[in-house]
Amino acid sequence: MIISLQDFGMEIPEEDKEFIFDRFHQEDYGGATGLCICKEIITKAVGKIWFESEIGNGTTFYLSLLINKKES
Repeated sequence: MIISLQDFGMEIPEEDKEFIFDRFHQEDYGGATGLCICKEIITKAVGKIWFESEIGNGTTFYLSLLINKKES
């Protein structure tokens, strides 16, 4: 399953993209610490989080999670 979240507000500059999930990157993106925590949780759940950001088009975050169906 892939979930996407799109934000048409602030774009992420090219020079900051590699650091956006870094706990110690102190840029003000209104939730960079939250992004670090999200990445840790999703990674521990054997998932993946990534984003695309383009000037004028905002930023879209993607979450990929494996859903196991149990048979009844």
